Amino acid sequence: MKHILFLLISLLNYYILVAQPTYQIKHYSVNDGMSQGIVQTIIQDKKGFLWFGTWNGLNKFDGYTFKNYKTSYKDAYILNTNRISQIAETKYGDIWCQVYDGRVYMFDNQTEKFIDVLSSVAESMIVNNYADHIYTLSKGVSWITFQNECVAVRIDDQLCKQGKGITLYSAFKQNLKGDKIYTVFEDSEGDEWILTNKGISIVGKKQVDSDFPFQYI
Repeated sequence: MKHILFLLISLLNYYILVAQPTYQIKHYSVNDGMSQGIVQTIIQDKKGFLWFGTWNGLNKFDGYTFKNYKTSYKDAYILNTNRISQIAETKYGDIWCQVYDGRVYMFDNQTEKFIDVLSSVAESMIVNNYADHIYTLSKGVSWITFQNECVAVRIDDQLCKQGKGITLYSAFKQNLKGDKIYTVFEDSEGDEWILTNKGISIVGKKQVDSDFPFQYI
């Protein structure tokens, strides 16, 4: 009986080992079509494409080939630099790109062009417009927060392409509490919560009457 049990266990272990998936590891470089070998950030979009923020532009990978996007004389050098440090996907499949100097641009996936969305509010920034974080919400709205000042920009991901739907939030404008933003969050009813060191500001129906410094939600 013990021999039969041992045989069954051995067969089961063999079956488990055989059933394990086989993984293939492949290295990609500029020889395979990448625009640069130094990759700062990677995301996978809703359609399964991989996007790479490199030191020489934005790369899109479909599993077989790379397609490279960067600013050039043809589009009047929209980006100040092609060195991309942070990327994020919007609800509509466009890609936010933060470049090395801290500025943020939208890559329109349909036109395959970069858009300087924040140019309309750049002059209203008190200190600088070095971005700290990009929050993309499921309702089709993005928030960009900035370093060294309690400033945030709320962006309608569709209207911004026509220079509309861009709103600056700050304590100076009295539409934002505090002088430090911790995070931005969208709840199940679509209200947007901005957590600061002096309370919560909400874009939506809810209200929170408190100056307590909530940091996480």
